Amino acid sequence: MDNLESKVFRTIALAFLLVGGMVTLSVASSSRPHVEESKKDRVAILTTPDNGSETFLHIAEVGQPLPLPVASFQHLPNAAIKGVVMQDGSVLVVADYKPGRSRAFGSALFRLTQGSTEAKLLCDQVDYASKPLVTPTGRVFVSRGEPGPELDGKVRVDSLSIAEINPQTGEIKTLRRSTGYINYLAGSFGSKIVVYEVKPGLARLLAIDIDMGAEIMLMSSMPGFARDFSVTGNGYLVFENRDSERRDLWIAERINLVSGKVERIKEATSPLGPYGWSDGKITWSNLPENTKSRLGTTPMKLVDIQAVSSDNETALAYIVQKSSDSYVALVNSKGEELVATHLPPHTSFSVAGFMP
Repeated sequence: MDNLESKVFRTIALAFLLVGGMVTLSVASSSRPHVEESKKDRVAILTTPDNGSETFLHIAEVGQPLPLPVASFQHLPNAAIKGVVMQDGSVLVVADYKPGRSRAFGSALFRLTQGSTEAKLLCDQVDYASKPLVTPTGRVFVSRGEPGPELDGKVRVDSLSIAEINPQTGEIKTLRRSTGYINYLAGSFGSKIVVYEVKPGLARLLAIDIDMGAEIMLMSSMPGFARDFSVTGNGYLVFENRDSERRDLWIAERINLVSGKVERIKEATSPLGPYGWSDGKITWSNLPENTKSRLGTTPMKLVDIQAVSSDNETALAYIVQKSSDSYVALVNSKGEELVATHLPPHTSFSVAGFMP
């Protein structure tokens, strides 16, 4: 088992990386106030009964009842499920797969296809609760590793790697090896992927050429609490982090992935949850002075944007309320909820994205 300090560190690190954004507000152009009747976005939703060991893939139209599943796969009970839609309509999913002394790298990458009775296992040793990164050209990357030795009084240092996975055959091509705490795949732009790396005494951002393996340093040093990464279509990596001097201050930043220029967008004493849309606009969470959600009248719903539509008018998000009624919705960049699909009770779910 992990020692206590390692557990605490990993809990904190994953919390900062994986907690979704709050209710979003726009910093740019507004979107339509309603959904056109002719627009019917199909989305991929993954559902898992509470404490279950099987996850189901649904292809749904937001605003309509959840349809019957089109595929499913088996995994460990209470697994963390993260998925993404491929350009061909198949869905890649990371889920807890192998029991062991640590769940850190006990997950596996699966490929689900509509109408197929069996999910294809592509690779194991995938980082816990990570999301596969799919580039615009359809290349697939995951963060993998092996737990390092347990040392009393010290945080465990693991063997880490970033690998390209063939989504058809499962062939593994290792792009980079290192040691540390976290290799987080923050996004892609052009022929490069962006990696947020945390190791003893150091946190930084790297861009790695996926063909040549060459590395470019984007930020050589930063606080080790970065999260909520996204990449805009015009080449900016958007994220938030703690301020380097005032640890009570959250800052939303963007970095130009071509020039390397870093800009501070917004700061607040509560998390901002920024998200960069593909047309370049950026949305963020309610600021402290706001007391009501922009999504209707319910105060402070949690809105986690998962994907943006191809026309940049709507985003697909899952919404968590103080009650147990969580659901999937389309929202615009004003934070207005357009249509929603509610999920069955006693069910956890993950949104994989818009279908092609």
